[in-house]
Amino acid sequence: MISVLLLSHFNYSKAGPIHGPVHTLASYLQRKKISYTYIGYPLYVGEKSLLTRFNGKKENNKTFGTSFKLPLVLQYLFEIYHTLNFLRHNDKDLVVAVDPLNALAAVFGEKLGLTKKVVFYTVDYTPNRFSNNFLNTLYHKIDNFCIKNVDEVWNVSNRIVEKRREQGVSNFKNKYVPNAPSFKVGKALPINKIDRFNIMMVTGITHSPAFTMVIKAISGLLDKYPKIKLSLIGSGSYEIELKDKINHSRLDNHVEFLGQLDHESLLNTLPKGGIGLAIYTSDYSWVNYGDSMKAREYLLSGLPTIITDVVSTGDDIKKYDAGLVIKPTEKDLKNAIIKLMQNKKYWIKKRNNALALAQEQDIDKILDRVFLPLL
Repeated sequence: MISVLLLSHFNYSKAGPIHGPVHTLASYLQRKKISYTYIGYPLYVGEKSLLTRFNGKKENNKTFGTSFKLPLVLQYLFEIYHTLNFLRHNDKDLVVAVDPLNALAAVFGEKLGLTKKVVFYTVDYTPNRFSNNFLNTLYHKIDNFCIKNVDEVWNVSNRIVEKRREQGVSNFKNKYVPNAPSFKVGKALPINKIDRFNIMMVTGITHSPAFTMVIKAISGLLDKYPKIKLSLIGSGSYEIELKDKINHSRLDNHVEFLGQLDHESLLNTLPKGGIGLAIYTSDYSWVNYGDSMKAREYLLSGLPTIITDVVSTGDDIKKYDAGLVIKPTEKDLKNAIIKLMQNKKYWIKKRNNALALAQEQDIDKILDRVFLPLL
């Protein structure tokens, strides 16, 4: 029996641990009946670490550690020690580690003979991870050490793949593994069960410029499209204030707050809409190298996706004509919504292309190519 260890950091939302690439990989392993252990270290104080075991048939979950927050360096040293101690007592053939610190622990484990192979899964990348120059330099030195010493480097975007190529990672071990979902976990609805004028937006409800832009764009289209509706999935510090403003405005019957949904509920909700919004600005450098998981889930759900050009996923959406790639401006957003709402045939074409892109980049197909050969 092949045994796998998945390592990642995680964050919580009101609906529980936020779904990320490591959870997609865990679901794949369950479908393949491959045993694994998942260790999740919390990003923020107040949460315990997670330990999930899957023996090929049944999944068992528990937490460990305390919510006491150690100084950052001590916290990282504890996590490396814990990973190595776990490997010392549990034979694992393969470790898939998300982020450089987990990959560093896994590399140490391989050099000590505690595992046979290590994959470094780069789920985000930025030249400026820390504002502190010393920490940022140290971070990239660890990252560089890991890409040179692991067996394979997986990357969620083609932009990171290219960056890894520039850093000297050979094409043989430099792999593209996007944040794409499997067709086995979600599906589109028939067109007659869809509200084509319902715009789905998975977002943190904050005072961010992107969110403000969306609200203004929807407000400006009410007269032209009286059936228009915005469904907000998520929560945030601005939520209560926004609800009050919406309740006392023309948008009262046009904005729906669905709250924070668990992943299964999310994939059951998205297909009911007609358009997906993935609006990013260039405020953070990691966005340029990122792969939008929500955009991937829109595509799986058959939603033509409006996405800003700052994020890597827009490259695929443009290539497949699966939506519209725009600049992060209110004018461009309004024009994109109009294009999709005024012509149903045009919308259907984009919908079919969205599903074709999701099918082409089904994570099961990708992992069959890159993961199974490692076993």
